[in-house]
This record gives sequence, C-alpha cells and structure tokens, in this order.
Amino acid sequence: MSRLSIALITSGLLLATSVSAQTARRASDWLRVFDPSGALYTEVNAYEPGEDPGFIYTLPLYVPIDVNQFGNATVLLEANGQQSDIFGICSNCSARGGYELSFASDSEDHGVNFGTFPRTFFETHSVWDATFYLDPVVQAQGWHAYFMSDVPEPASWALMLSGFGLVGYSLRRRQVKHVSA
Repeated sequence: MSRLSIALITSGLLLATSVSAQTARRASDWLRVFDPSGALYTEVNAYEPGEDPGFIYTLPLYVPIDVNQFGNATVLLEANGQQSDIFGICSNCSARGGYELSFASDSEDHGVNFGTFPRTFFETHSVWDATFYLDPVVQAQGWHAYFMSDVPEPASWALMLSGFGLVGYSLRRRQVKHVSA
C-alpha cells in the first residue's frame, strides 16, 4: 500500500470521525477559572446546537471578583463589526444575585447587565484572558480565568490536519529523485 493511499485513508477516517462528532452537542464558548495549582476550579459552557443568544452564562461556583471592574466588560466583534460575545462582571445575572463573572454568547443586543463601558476587540484569536476580572487578592495567589470564543469544530481540525498531511506528502514526493539506469 502506497503512502498516498495510507494518507487518504487516514484523512477519510478523521473526517468520518469528525462528522459523527458534529451531531453531538459541543461547547462553542466557555468561561473557566483555574486555581493556583493550575487545576480547573469551575467552568460554564455554551453548547451548539441550542445556544441561546439571550442567555447569560454564569459560573456555578462562587469566584471572588473585583466589583470595581463592573462596566469594563470585554465585547468581542466579528470581522463584519457585529457584536459576537461579551464577558466580564455581570449584575444580577443569576438567581444568586449580585455581581458575578459571566458571559453572553452571540449577544448582539443583550449586554445591558454588563455595564455601559465595554472594552471592544475584534475576535482575532479564540482564548481571552479574563483574570483581570478576579479579585486582586486571588490574582496575587495565582488564580486565572479564561474565556474561549468559537471553539473550533472537529471537522475543521480534521480538514486542516488532512490538508497538512497531503501538503507534506506532496513536498516529500518532490524531493525523491528517481535514478534510471
């Protein structure tokens, strides 16, 4: 069996696996807090399909936050300038009430609970540092928070990996010179 056929079979298996994984719910956005040892302390996920643009996702466990950061929410914009996600300190966004570290996904017009002075960025990458919103005392202890927007789909990874494999194979094939006698 040639290397090309092995590469094509492997790509096909990856693609088939990713297509079947797409039918299951997957986290499209998440907010996670890590303790000083780097272990996951708490998280909240938005899932596709079924992501609710009007819903505010709040961490299930209490995390000490800096309430002075209310109003400094981070708004992420898509390439066309449309608001995509917003994360930061939210006011009265869950049954617990008060201020909490939260996010709203695909929140074109649902950012009112995050204050009025958002920090706005284009979605140039997926993972955003949200440690800024934690209480300075827990920040000094080594706690970290991250928000991830638009987690890549398995099919995207499979397609990218198979493309790299085929490009690598074609480059390797060009380097091999056949000598005839």
